[in-house]
Amino acid sequence: PVVRKDALDANPKMAEVLNKVSALIDETTMAELNFKVDGEKQEPRDVARAFLKTKGVVR
Repeated sequence: PVVRKDALDANPKMAEVLNKVSALIDETTMAELNFKVDGEKQEPRDVARAFLKTKGVVR
């Protein structure tokens, strides 16, 4: 993922988390997540949380 250096400097663990999550998202998955938000008008926060739950990243 692309992240500004000042953001990484302010949040040292951010790179580790972003790398872990980005490894879980392929092109098909991203399209599905985007459709839930854009096509089905679901809240981005809800879509993200549900995805992370199914992958065991959050409880």
